Amino acid sequence: MKAFAGTHVAGFGQLEIVAFGPMHDKGRRLSLAAVWCAPRWRLAWIALLLALVVFVSVMSLRPFPLLDVSLGWDKLNHGFAFFTLGVAALRAFPSAGRQALAALLFYGGAIELLQTGVPGRSADWVDLGADALGLALAAPVVALVTRRFSQSLD
Repeated sequence: MKAFAGTHVAGFGQLEIVAFGPMHDKGRRLSLAAVWCAPRWRLAWIALLLALVVFVSVMSLRPFPLLDVSLGWDKLNHGFAFFTLGVAALRAFPSAGRQALAALLFYGGAIELLQTGVPGRSADWVDLGADALGLALAAPVVALVTRRFSQSLD
């Protein structure tokens, strides 16, 4: 039996991933809304958060980044990285959102301090401000998307 995967978009929060495999006679439907909202996906969000922390750490604490990944402006890079970390943290720890965001802000500050000892890097507190802005934007976006996805599941 041949494995097949496809997607179908039916509306906001209704992106469905259909998977067929050797163990399944019928496709299993999985909506993006279910992945966003269902508690059973918490471990996946935690794994994503940890992977993002490792990626940001490696990119931030090397004299020269492994990859040339940039949005064109250093502060935008910081804001986007911490927005993404914030989204993952808020989904991984929904009942401890403020604490998760505070821990990420502390992590951003620690990166800035550690960069003082990395050749070719320097601490820039404006970077920490961009980190904070990214985290601050993550909270209302997560709240809005969660509300919309929750409504689409009803």
